[in-house]
Amino acid sequence: MILFKLATFGLTYFGSTVGSLLSALFFSCLLVYYFLSTKSNLPLVFIVLGLSYFLISGLNYKGELRDYYMDFIKYFILF
Repeated sequence: MILFKLATFGLTYFGSTVGSLLSALFFSCLLVYYFLSTKSNLPLVFIVLGLSYFLISGLNYKGELRDYYMDFIKYFILF
């Protein structure tokens, strides 16, 4: 859980440049791990839960659409 908040910590205490770099580094590390790790079957439950969450929350979303899409993509990169 600390790794998830590392980008927010960098954003708060060091500025937007460091926060963006830490966020990009974290998700690129996840992609590298995906390609280097041994493959197992898909976590189907998390995929269904993620799709249902983002479809339902998208009906009432009032913020910037780019942020919504980025959260959607980041969730599916993680799983």
